[in-house]
Amino acid sequence: MRFLDGVALGGEWGGSFSLTSEYINPNRRGLYSGILQSTVSIASLMISGLTLLLTSILGQSGFKAIGWRILFGIGFIIAILGVFIRLRVEDSPVFRQLQSKGQIVKSPLVEAIRKYWKLILIGLFLVGVFNGIWYYMNYAFSISYATLIAKEFGKPYVSYTVTQLGILIVSIIGIFASVLFGYLSDLIGRRPQMLADAVIGIVFAAPYFLMLISGNPTLVITAIILGGLFVYYLAGAITPIVLVEMFPPPQVRYTGISMAYQIGVGFLGGSAPLIMTYLIAVTHNIYSPIYFMIGTGVLVLAMALLVGETKGRLYMGEEILKQQ
Repeated sequence: MRFLDGVALGGEWGGSFSLTSEYINPNRRGLYSGILQSTVSIASLMISGLTLLLTSILGQSGFKAIGWRILFGIGFIIAILGVFIRLRVEDSPVFRQLQSKGQIVKSPLVEAIRKYWKLILIGLFLVGVFNGIWYYMNYAFSISYATLIAKEFGKPYVSYTVTQLGILIVSIIGIFASVLFGYLSDLIGRRPQMLADAVIGIVFAAPYFLMLISGNPTLVITAIILGGLFVYYLAGAITPIVLVEMFPPPQVRYTGISMAYQIGVGFLGGSAPLIMTYLIAVTHNIYSPIYFMIGTGVLVLAMALLVGETKGRLYMGEEILKQQ
């Protein structure tokens, strides 16, 4: 079920950004990328809020017995609503124009792998680090690192509640930060933000993990907030539109974006907490994740330099979007 859920998410993620980008003026793509990415934080807050509400009403035992079923039911209703909306969504103006000219690729998967495999690799590392590794590092691994791992190594540690509070705060701020950073990329370009995020990730690696094992609730919460804003959201809010602008529509865009996301976030991001935990266990060094963060920062910095500036890139059929 979790595997199928992940596959579906990858398809939804790529499709939503691809479709949206083919409706709006290219000069506002960054803004809409930020808006769409902010829904990730909104969804997280809704889940957290509903979980807390049901737990407070039913208690822990009640939630385990029936509460999760209520959440599943709500998710099912949302899925049905999503299908209903999709059945009413028309193909984009760009797709219709290229379709009328007979320029639709019959096998986009083969075409993407054959002609654009280099872009797929760059894209999967970009989204894999910004939206995968660094996301899970701040929103998942930080919880165990500041609590259980710190305690195991005899370092000062905080309670689980402190880390959850930090994540809750940065998620709320992130809703607005995503929109702001998306809009900023329309003004200064995508490349400067990705480069800045990569450099911040490298420089902030040591202070970040040291703050997490300080045992000081204020420092722990500050680390999570700063990590979320300037290591994740700064570039994470615009990677969707960067991928959109890397691939030509509608030949391989949807396929290219989805492949980059699935492999990057699914494999690289999903395995990041496991890798960092493994490094600590093998080296017996609680500071080993610092080097992992620096290494991934160097990797994504190189990818940002390779992809260059994507803002303003237009492909065949997209010239009509300037009129939007």
